[in-house]
Amino acid sequence: MIGTNIPLKISYNWLNKLGFFIILFYLNIGFIETSRLLEKNNLVICGILLFTLISFIIFIKKYKDFSPAFLRIIFIALLLYIYLIISSLYGNKEYGFIKSYYGLLLPFTIAVFFECVKWKEEEVLSFLTVSIFIISIIGILFKLKHGFYSRPVNFGLFGSITFGWMTGIGFFSALFSKKNNFFRIFFIVFFLFMLLWSGSKGPFLGVVLIFLVYLGRNYIKKANLKILLLFLFFIVLLYCIYLLDIRQLRFISKLIENPIGYLSGEGSGSIGVRIDLSSIAFKSFIDSPIIGNGFGSFIENSTYLHKYPHNVYLELLSETGILGLSAIIVIIVLLSKRNTITLIAYYGLIVLLFSGDFSYFRYALFILLMSYFIVKNKEK
Repeated sequence: MIGTNIPLKISYNWLNKLGFFIILFYLNIGFIETSRLLEKNNLVICGILLFTLISFIIFIKKYKDFSPAFLRIIFIALLLYIYLIISSLYGNKEYGFIKSYYGLLLPFTIAVFFECVKWKEEEVLSFLTVSIFIISIIGILFKLKHGFYSRPVNFGLFGSITFGWMTGIGFFSALFSKKNNFFRIFFIVFFLFMLLWSGSKGPFLGVVLIFLVYLGRNYIKKANLKILLLFLFFIVLLYCIYLLDIRQLRFISKLIENPIGYLSGEGSGSIGVRIDLSSIAFKSFIDSPIIGNGFGSFIENSTYLHKYPHNVYLELLSETGILGLSAIIVIIVLLSKRNTITLIAYYGLIVLLFSGDFSYFRYALFILLMSYFIVKNKEK
C-alpha cells in the first residue's frame, strides 16, 4: 500500500546535504552563463584558461583523496580536454574553448566537491527530485506571466528543450525512488506532465526508451505488480494526452503514417533539419575521420546557421574524429555503474542524440560522476 504519512521531522544533516547538493547541481547547469559575460567582453580565451587553471589547482590539491581507478579516469579526461583545446585552435577557437570547458572539465571540477561527502543513492534521488521541482515551479510562474501556452516563451531559466531535459531527470529520480508514498506518485505524474508541456520531442523519446529499459529490468525479473500498474497508467495517460493532440504524440503518429511527407512538410523544420545536419556532420567526418576538422568547426561546413548538428556523437566525429569520440566512450564506460543514477545519466546520453552541443554533455557526465562516487562509497 502507498503510505500517505507526511514526515514532520527532517534532520539538520539532511537539509545541509540538500543545500550542498543544490549548489553543486545548479553550478553544473548554470555556470555556463559566465560564457555570455566572457563573450560580451571578448575575454573567452583568457576566461576559459583561468577557469582551466583553477580546475587544475583543485585536482592537484585533491588528487591524494582519489582512488587509483578515478585518477586514471581524471587522467584520460585531462588528455581529452587538452586534445579538444588544441583541436579548437584549428576549428572555432572561442566556441571550441567554451564547449571543452563547460562540457568536460566543469563537471569533473564540481564532482571533486561532490566526492567530499558520503552520499546514499536514495538521498541523491530525493535531492534531484527537489532540485528539479524548484526549477519547474520557477518555469510555471514565469510562463504564467509571459505566456503559459506559448512554446517560444522560455520556461523560466531554460528553453523548452533544456526544460524537457530537466523534467525527464526529475521523472526518473522520482520513479527510481524506493519510497512508496504519496510524494513519489505526485512527482512522477508532475514531472511527466511538465515534460509533455515542454513540447520537446528528444527528451520525450529518451524518457520512453529508458522507461522501457527500467520496466524490462524490474518486471521481467520478478512479477512486480506496482511496476506493471505504473506501466499501464503510463500507457493510458499517453492515450488520453493523444486525444488532447499533444505535440510529442502528434509528431509520432504523423511520422508513422507518412514518414516522407512529414519530414518534407510539417516536420522539416525540426526532424528534417536534424537529418540534414546529421548528414552534413557525417560527410565532414569522412573528410577527416581520425582527428576531425577542428572543435567548433561544424558551422563552416553547414548550409544552415546551426553551430552544431544537434547530435553530440556526430558533432564529435565531425570535429574531433574517431579519437575524440573514442575518448568520450571510454570515460562513459569507466564511470558507468549498475545503479539507477547511471540509468538517469543514460537518459541524458540518449537525449544527446537529438539536441544540444557538447556543452550539454555536462548534464549526463555530472550524473555519471555522482553515480560513480555513490558506488565507490559503498565499497569502502
